[in-house]
Amino acid sequence: MATSSTSRLVTCADDAVKVWEVSSGGTQVKLLVTIKEHTQAVRCARWEPSGRFLASSGADGRVVLSTPSEAPTLGQATSSTAVEKPGEEFGCLAFNDDARLLAVAHSRDVEVYDLKDNAVSQLYRIHKERVTCLAFSIDGGLIISGCGNGELYVHSISKRATIAPLLTSTSTTRGSGVLCVAFSPHSVGHALSGHDDGSVVLWDVPRRKHVAVFRYHAAPVKCAVFSTVSPALALSVSADGLMVFFDIQTFKSVKTVQTAYSFSSLCFMSDGATVVAGTDNGMLLFFDLNRSASPTGMQSHQIDHAHSSAVASAHFQPPPPRAPRKNRSATEF
Repeated sequence: MATSSTSRLVTCADDAVKVWEVSSGGTQVKLLVTIKEHTQAVRCARWEPSGRFLASSGADGRVVLSTPSEAPTLGQATSSTAVEKPGEEFGCLAFNDDARLLAVAHSRDVEVYDLKDNAVSQLYRIHKERVTCLAFSIDGGLIISGCGNGELYVHSISKRATIAPLLTSTSTTRGSGVLCVAFSPHSVGHALSGHDDGSVVLWDVPRRKHVAVFRYHAAPVKCAVFSTVSPALALSVSADGLMVFFDIQTFKSVKTVQTAYSFSSLCFMSDGATVVAGTDNGMLLFFDLNRSASPTGMQSHQIDHAHSSAVASAHFQPPPPRAPRKNRSATEF
């Protein structure tokens, strides 16, 4: 497990999953282990909520669970196949709050696997096109899934059913492909979606309506996330090389960072100040928000050849679990 001043980062691209140790601020980055359990492109890799192990999904039709070793045997990992469907392809994935359930995109379906029973516990077959993104709410009660034709649906774990579509009345967002979704880590009511028309939409999930539409990007939004510390701060990156920080309470941009790179993925560290962004050419860029007033800018480090192709996903290891949250149920509308 990483120390209080470092965190483990998992990234994936081509057929490799890599685990890195990253210092707070991103000034020091060390590759710990490369996991090559997939025979084709890895689509997504995520830590489970307590950070004990991670899951990866791939174009080879496999979902793999891996546990990177601790000192003194760094550089190793124990892996096992959780799901295997030869000839099929899995996309994005997400854990629920206690890591018993794992939601995986499989073509136009959202499959929810019970890792304890080693079986599909729920299946949502509602999308008309391939599912491009999905996310669990912080309490594990809801899943949001999106696809290329602009559909966004909310699924209830307790009701075992799709309970609502999320629709926006803005013509520029209606029907535009959904490339990413994220639930707030601070409130079950808020979620973000990023679209191929360059917009980011803030959703009030219980009311099933959009709160704001942010139009700062001139190219598809590849990833949009909430800050891990500040409930008001969110961040998006795009193929236009622009990184936008915006306030979800005032609905305004608070800072933009223009780069020369086409972004493909994004994640906040648990310290709320360290950000990593993957690019289409396999780079990892690290940013320190505490350096925002620095004349050299926020970028603190970069790895030019982290992967040989676009970084499909990046995810920092969550901090140790806290006491259970109260009054946060999102399952009742």
